[in-house]
Amino acid sequence: MSSTGERFPCARCPSDPPLLWGTLVDGKQTLLYGLGWVCSPQQLSRNLGGVTTLGGRYSEEIMIRWNGPHALTPRGIYAQNGKFYLVAVWNTPPHPGMTREDIVEQARKVMGVDKDSKLEQTFMWYRLPLSWVGRKKMTRKRHWKRWQLDRWHRHFQFYLEA
Repeated sequence: MSSTGERFPCARCPSDPPLLWGTLVDGKQTLLYGLGWVCSPQQLSRNLGGVTTLGGRYSEEIMIRWNGPHALTPRGIYAQNGKFYLVAVWNTPPHPGMTREDIVEQARKVMGVDKDSKLEQTFMWYRLPLSWVGRKKMTRKRHWKRWQLDRWHRHFQFYLEA
């Protein structure tokens, strides 16, 4: 019997789409996948014309630029590794009147992917939620330095307030 990782890999080629979300495979339901790109906050900001990625402003800008059904609006998901996953399409039943290719093309223009050739290399199906994307683990040495800095800050904060 194959493991969940083999059955539902973290990333898949665009040419190898997953089954629809919830479809049974070996007694397990297919997980949610999103077809999209991965970029840094700086790349996303640059592609959206300098819009900040803080406070959800990027999301508003994407919604303003989108001229399709609201339910199909592309999403920018911030992951623990400090990257944005720009999801154009989900592995859900297709929307009547729009093909997957049309939605991806429009999302590519809305999110400025066509301005950045490096992003095309990251175009894949990504498994959600993005809990498999981990942040850097803090080593003991880094943890110790952070503890010392916090202690130093608390000590001198007392003198600054006095």
